Amino acid sequence: MLSINNKSSSLLAVSTFFFMIGVMGTRPLVPILTGELGNSTFIIGAIVSLFPLLPFFLSIHAGVIISKVGSRIPLLFSALFGAFSLSLPFLLVNVYGIVLSQIVAGVSYTFFIISAQSYIGKNSGSSKRDKNVMKFSMGMALGAFVGPTIGGFIADYTATSFAFLILSFLSLCAIYFTFFIQEENEKVDKSPVFEFNQAHILTLFKIKNFRRAMLISTLILTGKDTFTSFFPLLGLQMGMSSSAIGMIISINALAGILIRWAMPFLLDKFSMNQVVTGSIFFSGILFFVLPFSEPTTIIWILSFLLGLFLGLGQPLSISVTLYSLPKAYMSQGLGLRITVNRFVQITSPLLFGFIAQSLSIASLFYLTGFIYAFGAFRTTISETEFEERANKK
Repeated sequence: MLSINNKSSSLLAVSTFFFMIGVMGTRPLVPILTGELGNSTFIIGAIVSLFPLLPFFLSIHAGVIISKVGSRIPLLFSALFGAFSLSLPFLLVNVYGIVLSQIVAGVSYTFFIISAQSYIGKNSGSSKRDKNVMKFSMGMALGAFVGPTIGGFIADYTATSFAFLILSFLSLCAIYFTFFIQEENEKVDKSPVFEFNQAHILTLFKIKNFRRAMLISTLILTGKDTFTSFFPLLGLQMGMSSSAIGMIISINALAGILIRWAMPFLLDKFSMNQVVTGSIFFSGILFFVLPFSEPTTIIWILSFLLGLFLGLGQPLSISVTLYSLPKAYMSQGLGLRITVNRFVQITSPLLFGFIAQSLSIASLFYLTGFIYAFGAFRTTISETEFEERANKK
């Protein structure tokens, strides 16, 4: 089987970059705009939880559909609908516009990410898979860096709702680059759509590294969502502007980009388990420290360090997932992984919003730190199983 060429993997990374500018650029603006409209912290948490709500129910089916029709068509349509959804808070400047935007954006984001990861997993030879995953993750990280900075400055100098519109236009650029991605080599799944059943799910859960990859992924996403969605509220309490908040979130994403360049060196000096466990444990410590931090300069430094540690776990969890899954069920397995992620992303904002309303926003960061410190020692990967699966592919 021929592997996708370097041009296609680069185009996919660029497409992901523009898509992520819009999605991640609006994420910190959602709680800010919702608060500007006079809603409580609990309502803000509930609205944040809408982003992963439908993907929780649809992710496995999305994987089955992508396995059946291929990745390119879902990439195109998810980019189109995702860009449109981000413009809704500008077209409908009320809580209903934000709610609808988050629901559609969440589904579009899920289809886009599963399609992109499936495209890489199915069409990359074993010698190029890690490199292509790295390109894709760099596109995600760069978009997550640029988006909040652009959104924060536009919100400060115009209006928060107008920032949504500009970011939606930038996200729309993803469609252009997706058109030129190389056609897929094959569609592995010849079974009818939705034939993937509970027995297949249980089979995937028996794979130890797949379970560990999902745990790593959910921990990383919980931390990133806590920081992206609730740090803006903490920052406003500290008297920061929208642009300052956006730049602090962007510096967090920038650190995630930089650490990817150092990852080969770290994996050469340390085992994968040491890298993953250490990154999650030290992230937990930083979550504990962040609410105590003053002045703003210290917060910038802590945000950068947190981005370094969180940035280590994300691409490694993708690689472990791709190597762990049988090729015939790769898209479905990625959908299952997203389902688990979305369940955590639904429940944690509701829980965190309730805690913030009852106690304080700072308490969310203490809770996240505790979860990380405890979870760090439950992420041990079977490196023997990892190597065996890699050799087979």
